[in-house]
Amino acid sequence: VPGLGARTASTPLTTPDILPTLLGLTGVKIPGVVEGEDLSALIRSGRDKDRASLYMSVKPFGHVSPEQSPEYRAIRTSQYTYARNLAGPWVLYDDQADPFQTNNLVGKNEQAALVRELDARLQTQLKRIGDNFRPGKDYIAEWGYRLTPAGIIGYSNDENGNPSSPQTPHRKLVVKANNPETNSAAETSSPK
Repeated sequence: VPGLGARTASTPLTTPDILPTLLGLTGVKIPGVVEGEDLSALIRSGRDKDRASLYMSVKPFGHVSPEQSPEYRAIRTSQYTYARNLAGPWVLYDDQADPFQTNNLVGKNEQAALVRELDARLQTQLKRIGDNFRPGKDYIAEWGYRLTPAGIIGYSNDENGNPSSPQTPHRKLVVKANNPETNSAAETSSPK
């Protein structure tokens, strides 16, 4: 961006933040369908903000079975990494004191207030994007993904593990339609 010069920011961000930030830096209007947060003001000001950057694992994506790595939702702040799985708080690391994340602080009585604070911040982020954190199988059913024999969503393999085109999911929306004859609502699924 002309006139800014080099900048370094240590504010946590995630991949969805890149596009709106670049658009913001170039002065291009950000379409409403773009996910992520525009961090261009932070870059322009040269100041960091202790924001909670959301990241998640909606299992079973990737090459790891659901048993090896559970679904989780997490936030990263300038100091902490906090994650919860479907059972509740899972990990909390003080990234400044423990940059290699070897000392999980979840379950330590002296960290209970911090866990509650970070969990509240995580819930705020999840509410912002409309994620009520369900089991991975719910998302698989909702989006119509095909699973490999290992029980994971293969990005470029069919159900038998053979190479194929990448999957293009189609959300199975449930639409309530009123039936004038019975004066009640009926559920119908949208076509694929």
